[in-house]
Amino acid sequence: MSIQHLCDLLEEKKQELQKHYQQLAIDTEYWNEEVIGFYSKVREWLKPLAQQSLISFEQHSESSADNVGMVTTEFFTIKFFNGETIEFKDAGIRTGGAFGRIDMCFGNRYIEVILETQHGNWSLVEQKYYLEKPEVHEFTQENFEKIVTSFAKTF
Repeated sequence: MSIQHLCDLLEEKKQELQKHYQQLAIDTEYWNEEVIGFYSKVREWLKPLAQQSLISFEQHSESSADNVGMVTTEFFTIKFFNGETIEFKDAGIRTGGAFGRIDMCFGNRYIEVILETQHGNWSLVEQKYYLEKPEVHEFTQENFEKIVTSFAKTF
């Protein structure tokens, strides 16, 4: 093995890594747009409740550094009139085999909102019991409203 062979190998690996980071940047930009769109959809669906002052919305982002640069995490909260909340946290891209995931927490429940593929549909995944298969539902207005209604019945 010559030094030239090693040099060629390392140059090839360097280019592969650069392509990976370029694609990651493109995917991250797309993901951020999807997250903002998701939050906007939830806000639109629940707008009648906000207009009656039964709920309010809060949204903010936080930036932090990781091994590929700065990462922005989007947070969204639905606050009910009594102080109860449904909190959403952008869990990022390429998590758990999916393109991306948003964590939804409220009461003692935790639901993963999954975007399986880059141009796919959102799904609601809830692991109610540790040893059982999780419940998976399409993320639709009807299914989301059922979840919010079941939560509201607890207070």
